This record gives sequence, C-alpha cells and structure tokens, in this order.
Amino acid sequence: MEIKTTSTDKKSLTIEVIGESETIINPIIQKLLDDEHVDYAECITEHPLLANPKIFVRMKKGDAKDAVKRAVKAITKDIDDFESAMGEMTISAAPAKKEESDEKKKKEKKK
Repeated sequence: MEIKTTSTDKKSLTIEVIGESETIINPIIQKLLDDEHVDYAECITEHPLLANPKIFVRMKKGDAKDAVKRAVKAITKDIDDFESAMGEMTISAAPAKKEESDEKKKKEKKK
C-alpha cells in the first residue's frame, strides 16, 4: 500500500491510497466522522477500475493528518479488542433442527 498526499491546506487534506479499494478506506471515514474536530470526511472514487480511491477530510479544529492518524489507531484498537474477544469466546454446539430432533424422538420410541 502506498499513500500520497494530493492536496493540503490549513483545514483540509486529500490522501490518495494506491493499491487499495474502498474497503480499507470506509472504516477510516467512519472513525473520522466520529471525531468532533472533523467537519467533513469522505471517500472519493473517480472511477472504480481506473483511479485510486482518496480520503478527503476537512477540519473544524486541529490538524487533518493527526485526525487520520487517530482514526487509524482507533480502528486498530477495535480490531485488537475483537481479536481478544474471539480468543475468549467459547463455541457451543448449535441446537438441532426441529425436524432432526423429531426424527430422533421417533427412532427412540420405536426401540
């Protein structure tokens, strides 16, 4: 993955994400939108097959690059928390389907 700044000013930033799809960008956009200092954030896709997607962020307050870094750290934490929860998860057997259960009862009655 390569990231290239395509435009920047005092309150906004546009980053081109080379070699990736919107799949990796959308969670970043969601976290940016949760940030109270972010005024606007979006994924720009000029053409899904011919152009690389871009992240655009405009700030109410603060630095846009720092906001993107915070968003990525928040996603990383979410993933780490999910991974920990998966490690603690116990897997239980799924309940038998009603038809299977009924068939077992019939067989037991015949015995």
